Amino acid sequence: MTMKIGDFSTTETFVTTATPPTRNLVRVGGILTVGSPPSNPVGAYSGTFNLTFIQE
Repeated sequence: MTMKIGDFSTTETFVTTATPPTRNLVRVGGILTVGSPPSNPVGAYSGTFNLTFIQE
């Protein structure tokens, strides 16, 4: 299985003017490509990917 990161609900780089404790919602789209059933049998799968937010 492979996952390709897609579009963000914001742009990849954005500046927020929110005052804490207000939060900014960021959604990340993507495409999960699943191979053939013998290669990826039925079951529960999980995975992770990292996002980095830099506060300046």
